[in-house]
Amino acid sequence: MSSFRVFISQLSAQELADYAARCESSPRYVDQLKFSQKVPRRELMARLVLHSGGRVSRECLLEHFYPSALFSSEKAA
Repeated sequence: MSSFRVFISQLSAQELADYAARCESSPRYVDQLKFSQKVPRRELMARLVLHSGGRVSRECLLEHFYPSALFSSEKAA
């Protein structure tokens, strides 16, 4: 499980609402991101990292939405 998914899962409803507001998004949309149902635009990805209080890194967010396994040579074959 990605650290982004863990981070979002551990937020209370109020914390999720506050985090989403700081990221200029909605709690529902941010919750959908937890399961990679949506892929945010780069501006939102930056805000998700910047407003996480250091709990989510850019690298972890990229891995969440674009897992390394997608780029393995076995997948390309």
